Amino acid sequence: MTTLRNLQKRKIFDDMLQAGIAAVHLDARQPGVLVPPHLADQAWLVLNYSWRYRVADFRFDDEAVEASLSFGGQSHFCRVPWAAVFAVTDPGRSQGQIWHDEVPGEVVPAAAKPQPGAKTQPRVKTATGKAKPAQLVAADPAIEPAPDAPRPSLRAIAGGNEGSAPTPPRAGHLRRVK
Repeated sequence: MTTLRNLQKRKIFDDMLQAGIAAVHLDARQPGVLVPPHLADQAWLVLNYSWRYRVADFRFDDEAVEASLSFGGQSHFCRVPWAAVFAVTDPGRSQGQIWHDEVPGEVVPAAAKPQPGAKTQPRVKTATGKAKPAQLVAADPAIEPAPDAPRPSLRAIAGGNEGSAPTPPRAGHLRRVK
């Protein structure tokens, strides 16, 4: 059944695709979700979609998004009904929309869900039972990340290209014939 909310999710997904990559945050346990069996019990699964991936069977409509996605080098047909989606974000997670009332309880405890006008960040429970800031960023400007929230970091890996100049692009394989 197509609802106004599902149409809103599709519109935001389409907008994110036009900008590059759209990350769909979903509860894989919901009815109608098709993902690899080892991921089917995930309360919070993130799937990335882009026109750049050139997936032959990628399509979406008012009901769901479908595509054959790669998981560990193995292709698997996935179908995600919009009803299972609780957030759509860009790859950097700096833009997007969260539907807080649809976030599974295991992902964001009910007590940590933001109240209207509150400036809090959702938190998730880790395997140790401790709560940590969720990596979702709401499109609602009233919800700001906690100032002490950990930020992602990058590190150099030994054997990489540290200090070397970027490699120039390879010459094309096409040649001009007169």
